[in-house]
Amino acid sequence: MKKQHFFILIALMAVFYACSKENVTPDPKVGDTWDYRYVDYNEDGSIASEDTITLTTTEIIIEDVSWVKIMKGNDIFGIYRMASNGLHRFNNNNLDELFLVYPGAVGDSAIYYYNVDVAWSVIKDINASVTVPAGMFDCYYYEEFDDNSIEGKFWFNEQHWLLRQQEFDQNMSGDYMDYMIEMISHTEG
Repeated sequence: MKKQHFFILIALMAVFYACSKENVTPDPKVGDTWDYRYVDYNEDGSIASEDTITLTTTEIIIEDVSWVKIMKGNDIFGIYRMASNGLHRFNNNNLDELFLVYPGAVGDSAIYYYNVDVAWSVIKDINASVTVPAGMFDCYYYEEFDDNSIEGKFWFNEQHWLLRQQEFDQNMSGDYMDYMIEMISHTEG
């Protein structure tokens, strides 16, 4: 779930302003591009590997609703849209589900499913800031949980979407950082 979940969360950046049912073309525009620094960690905290990944957006219509499809090359990493209550995703069970409350207040949360797992995201700060290779940004800060632990932390704003994500895993010693992504650049299509 960890690596696949990364690509679902990374899609957040590309759909923060994705369309509602009334819109014909989702925002961001087709061809928007993001470069991210991706760091994979060993359980002891040392870096296992580091890479740059590039994501782009395309549009897809599902049951007369415009969605944003996030692509890494020819691979699909998520399908999302914005609604008045927040970010929705088209999940692995072919269902439209609320994935991230926005706008929101500290403590607001969304419960969602990933295959058979239940997870939820909680707004922890609506006035956070984060420094990434692309610069320093004001943003929302979220934490994500499953039934036994914290799964991730992520920072994003309405202009650049996903700025940073830290994903966690567990071993016999407790939680450890599994991987981290940070925005290097965002180019509008």
